[in-house]
Formats: sequence, C-alpha cells, structure tokens
Amino acid sequence: MARRRGTYTATYGDNREKTTPVTDAEGRELWFPDEDSACEWAWEQIQQARAPRPPVDPDQRARDVAAGDEIRRRWAEFEANLDDAVVAFTGFGRVMFPTADQKEVLVLSNTVGTALLNAVNEAIRVSDTITFDEVAPFDTELRERLSQRLRVLLPYLGPTAVEALGWRWGFLNLR
Repeated sequence: MARRRGTYTATYGDNREKTTPVTDAEGRELWFPDEDSACEWAWEQIQQARAPRPPVDPDQRARDVAAGDEIRRRWAEFEANLDDAVVAFTGFGRVMFPTADQKEVLVLSNTVGTALLNAVNEAIRVSDTITFDEVAPFDTELRERLSQRLRVLLPYLGPTAVEALGWRWGFLNLR
C-alpha cells in the first residue's frame, strides 16, 4: 500500500473492507522503499505460511483422536445424567421433604459423578437466588412463574429437573 513520502507498507486483510498494516515485533509499522520490496516481503511470508507441515506421528494422532472421543463420551454421559442428578440430589418423587443427597448423585456415574455433583450444586445455588418477589403473588400461577424463572436461569435443565428445583424452592421458601 502506497504511503506518503514515496514509501510502501505491507497490509493484511481485504482491501474492499479493512486492511491492517503489518508490524514488527515491537509494534512498529513495517515500511518499504518501493512496492516491489513490499511485495517481495509479502510473498516470502506467504511461502513460509504455506510451507509443508511436518508429518504427524500416526500413534500420536491415534492418541489424540482417542482423547477427543473420550471427552465426547464423558460429555454425553454428563448431559444424559444431569437431570437425574438434580432429581436424585433433591429427593424429588421419592421423599416427602427435599434432601441434599450427594451420594445419590455420585452413584449415577463412576466417571462423571463429581462433575454432576458440581453442576447440581451450581443449579441449587442459582435456584436459591430466586426471591419470592420475582415470582409473586402467591396464587395458582406461582408454580408456572417459578418454573419459567428457573428455565431462564438454567436453560440446560430438562422439565423434571426444573420441577424438582421448583419443589425444593417452594418447600424452603413458602412454608
């Protein structure tokens, strides 16, 4: 790109929208005495960027793929058990009063039980921030307003987990 005083600078970006001057390690704009020098420098940079990559070790690649597969498997297991973990923790549907049963959560999964417990504790913490004023008045629609608020705050939870948290919240805040 031509500059004043007959110098040139190399840029990156799309000239139709926005270009940014190339800078050195200290953040100073690189200037060239003529357009050919700027183009030569840019071409050298492009060739380095497009240089062939070193070959990948097939054993390392297999280990990387296996590690990625394990992460995806654990994430799927975590997602599949999260609602059940909230229900198990609160005791919803099996006891008369809400519980804080960590053991019930941990037995759901040997591999992601601790992560489930952390997620349940966070969901409990978030649900405990709801004040009565946010869902008032005390009428036949209170449960629905509470469920809506929980769904806004915890959109990743399914309907049974939201119902369990609402049941717990009602017991702790409306008695």
